[in-house]
Amino acid sequence: MTRENLEALPEPARSRARMFLTDAGPEVLGAVRLVRAKRSETLLRMGETPDRVYLLLSGSARIIDQPNPGADYAFDEVAGMQFFGELEAIAELACVNAAVVAAQDCLLLCMSDVAFLSWLEESPAATRLVLRSAVDRLLLQSCE
Repeated sequence: MTRENLEALPEPARSRARMFLTDAGPEVLGAVRLVRAKRSETLLRMGETPDRVYLLLSGSARIIDQPNPGADYAFDEVAGMQFFGELEAIAELACVNAAVVAAQDCLLLCMSDVAFLSWLEESPAATRLVLRSAVDRLLLQSCE
């Protein structure tokens, strides 16, 4: 993604992407791609090897557990400025623990897990943003 591509995004996605990529260097920007997902599109499949991290800029997605074939259980929903795939990358998990399916049309930023982890090592601001997102999600789940 280039700075020009970033500026071409519609609001509020542009401001959200800017916040996420504030101090991103050319290597990080080169690793980020824009993804448009249609409602019901699967973004991560349970059991697959985790190799990418998403930041949801607009729309929403459901986090779905699939305890048995055909038995889906949506246990969380993510919306604007929420990450998914980040916990698998940080914990270096061997497989994705839950599926992620677009609940509505979504606009997302996506990067490889390797680029994501490298960026977290370089950027305190990015690390804080990711931690804040994870803590917010944990707090919401603990209140339910």
